[in-house]
Amino acid sequence: MQSAESFIEHLQLEKHVEGGYFCSSYRAEQQFDDTRALWTSIYFLLHTGEVSNFHRLTADEMWYYHAGEACIPKLPEVAIFRST
Repeated sequence: MQSAESFIEHLQLEKHVEGGYFCSSYRAEQQFDDTRALWTSIYFLLHTGEVSNFHRLTADEMWYYHAGEACIPKLPEVAIFRST
C-alpha cells in the first residue's frame, strides 16, 4: 500500500485548516449562488491519529474511501439544544 506521504506528494495535497490534507478534484461550472459552485469534490487525507475538527455544514458532504485505515466519525459528547 502507498504511504500517506506518497498520496500527499502525488496529488499535491495542501494542509487543511481543520486538520488533514486536501486538494480540489472537481468544481462544477454551474453556480449554486453568487459565491459557490453547484457542487465540488476534494481529496482529503488524515494521518493515523490525526483529527478533522467538526464544523457547521452549509452543503451536503459525501465521503469516499480509497485507502488506509477505517475512518470512524465521532460526535462530541455535548448536549444539543434546539430553540423553539
